[in-house]
Amino acid sequence: MYLFRVRSLVLALVCMALAPVPLAFAKSTDETVDADTQACMQANDNVACEAVYDYLREKIDDAKGKAGQALLPELRRVAETGCAAGNGWLCNTIGYAHGQGEDGWAQDRAQSLDYYLKACETGYGIGCGNAGVAFELGRAVAEDQAEAERLYRKGCGFGSMGSCQYLASWLLDDRVYAEPAATETIAEMKANCADMALNGPSCVALGVAYFRGSAGVSANENEAGRYWSKACREIRYAPACYYVGLKVLRDDTIEDKTAPIIIAGVQSVMAACRFGLTEACEYAAPALVESAFNYQQSMTDARYQICVQKPNLEDCAFAGNAYATATFLSRDSPTGVYRDFGKAALAWLTACRTFDSHCVDAADMHLKKLDFALPAPNLAIGILETACGKGNQEACARHDSLVDETGGVNGSYIDPMVSDDERFILAKFDIEAGNVDRGRETLQSLASLGHTDAQLELALLYEAGLSVAPLVDGRSTYIPLFDRDEMKWELFERVAAKGVPDAAMRVAVHAYEENDHEGGDSYENAIARALSLGAEGSEEFYRAVIAQDKARMDARHEALVALNRRNVEARDKMDRETVQRAWDQYAQRQKEAEERAGGRVCGTVYGQGNSTYRTCMTRDHAAKYYRGNF
Repeated sequence: MYLFRVRSLVLALVCMALAPVPLAFAKSTDETVDADTQACMQANDNVACEAVYDYLREKIDDAKGKAGQALLPELRRVAETGCAAGNGWLCNTIGYAHGQGEDGWAQDRAQSLDYYLKACETGYGIGCGNAGVAFELGRAVAEDQAEAERLYRKGCGFGSMGSCQYLASWLLDDRVYAEPAATETIAEMKANCADMALNGPSCVALGVAYFRGSAGVSANENEAGRYWSKACREIRYAPACYYVGLKVLRDDTIEDKTAPIIIAGVQSVMAACRFGLTEACEYAAPALVESAFNYQQSMTDARYQICVQKPNLEDCAFAGNAYATATFLSRDSPTGVYRDFGKAALAWLTACRTFDSHCVDAADMHLKKLDFALPAPNLAIGILETACGKGNQEACARHDSLVDETGGVNGSYIDPMVSDDERFILAKFDIEAGNVDRGRETLQSLASLGHTDAQLELALLYEAGLSVAPLVDGRSTYIPLFDRDEMKWELFERVAAKGVPDAAMRVAVHAYEENDHEGGDSYENAIARALSLGAEGSEEFYRAVIAQDKARMDARHEALVALNRRNVEARDKMDRETVQRAWDQYAQRQKEAEERAGGRVCGTVYGQGNSTYRTCMTRDHAAKYYRGNF
């Protein structure tokens, strides 16, 4: 069942409701209805109540006139009993009936709201959404936007897709209409949102103007979405991604969760989340559960971002467990969550630092090979040592066993329990001061945990010749699947994907030098990203690439023309030789035939009258046809 459409906060459109759709419980039959009724009325079995309700509903719909009306009191009695016993669907159904004045219930919006709230209390998300509408529009209750938002969030968290769509609409309106008036003219905003001068705030302001119908333009939500999409897609501006995602996901006329437009909306909201907009993560985390929009990967990513940006134990524990235990190895998997030990490590480390929880999990994850880090017993021991010092007995026990397993700390380490930004500064200082092994260990750990500055610094150090592991007898050690050059470019790519111009420029140049035309990482896309981020030298490089590509194409064209000319000449020569060879073979066959026929003779042929002519032929032919005349 999808909620009725309400929009906008400013226009307060009239609300329309759809009749409730039953849940997937078995309906009573003629044989079971008496037993189900008894279970409902005497044992307060709310499932049995719903089964009887569905049975009576069908009988009433099939019956005509008074026969159907006679069953309504029993229908109401069963529904009321089931609602009182905790069946949220039946509570919501009664709320709907009161709102419409159907099935013998009086039309009463106050009663309708009361039953919607009861439905919400049972965990039935659609009831929360319907109650939220009443508070948003001030129907049978004082208008309360904060309570409307709370109910929408609650219903969305219970997995109601309709509540999530309402919440998206509420959040979009609330944020868009709270935007300050534009300080630029429409012409100025369009100029600042043009391809070569792309400015995120200007694109957002332009979209807001079209959405609200302000700053001298008529309201046009499609135009608003176009400008928000542009800023999201081309310069990864988080507010723009959030706006366009909400605009898509609020459309409750789309019921197919797998529709391409819905997928695009989810991706936009998640882009805003990954670009650091916490409120986008807070919308995505409940909205993407299976019973709502059903994107497990994105829902996990959202809860991870909330854990990192606004730590809470529930989201950190969920994200850590999901990433660590996932069976899928890449984002190409159609469902589920992909494995990511780096994110699992940071989620658990955040839980350990903030809530003294999952410290053993965080330490054990540092004993694994991560994306850019080798197993780091020093850091694992450091986590456990600090947690143990705070009185975490589980950490103390694991610390002792790990020391026994590894022999304890090798050298020294930077405390992994201090903030990541502080660890980064200390690691850089170590590298500069010559304590390379300790600094590299921490930089590799931070890079694997997704620390942007550490990823860029480590890539630059690899470029400058830093080895990936401590030297043995002054020599680098080969480590399978841990190639310095490959990791360098992977680090630059990850930083570029986060919108760092310098990294984007390096990736573009590298991709061009590699002449990579394929896939999303083609040099054309890499150069376009560097341009959109305004990377220093990107425009000059772009023009040089165009000129060089043209020179390449011209040279290739000339080579093809020359090759074609050579092919034509070779074919002509081959044709002449072939014809001559055929004539030679024919002449040889003729000569051999003449020899078999007695050789060739020449003479005068006497025809009728006095006519004569000279000719040559085989001796056999002359004897057979020209005897006496040759």
